[in-house]
Amino acid sequence: MNSAAPADSAPRLSLKHYLGYGLGDFAFNFYWLPLQVFLLKYYTDVLGLPSDTAGVIVMVCLIWDGLVDPYVGILASRTRSRHGRYRPYMLYGSIPLAASFSLVFLPVPFADTALVVYALATQLLFRTVYAAVNIPYGAMMASMTRDSMERNWLAGVRMLFAFSGSAVVGYFTPRLVAWFGVDHPESAYFLSAALLSTLATLVLYGCFAGTEERVEADA
Repeated sequence: MNSAAPADSAPRLSLKHYLGYGLGDFAFNFYWLPLQVFLLKYYTDVLGLPSDTAGVIVMVCLIWDGLVDPYVGILASRTRSRHGRYRPYMLYGSIPLAASFSLVFLPVPFADTALVVYALATQLLFRTVYAAVNIPYGAMMASMTRDSMERNWLAGVRMLFAFSGSAVVGYFTPRLVAWFGVDHPESAYFLSAALLSTLATLVLYGCFAGTEERVEADA
């Protein structure tokens, strides 16, 4: 079995690798920021859910995050493919992630219990798919390089892109909702989510193309 080259003899990461890795967190904020900032408003003001019910749904989903995240991490660490351990989750998970995010904001003709079940089910689905793409992305840093300084630079670039993504989404999302709301008030959030998720998918593919796993898994 071939072993990975020592850190001091391995090729250095290029600017492409740093920027490619940073694109991942830029894309994930196209999902996470709207979920944190606009979801409760959507549940109460658009779907008409009581605020306490909306809060319970979010709480249940946060508990679900804590349960599913470790399992995703274990699964990703055991993955072996020609694309590496972690990159395949971006390649194959980006489109399901975009679809599940759009479903969260899909206007549906439900009411009462059916509406609550739909809101909970779609958010649980989204958070599960989000974990399946985001957790491997976060772990991928360790498989890109063994050099601690390069990992520090990757982490710094990731934070910079995350902040940039938050700023872009925070600025444009309410404006998208208002713009779509002129002609399609009942679908404004859904159309905004569909556009954001489409852009995020393209950026995640850019992350996949711009990264490379060079550190082999320990046998």
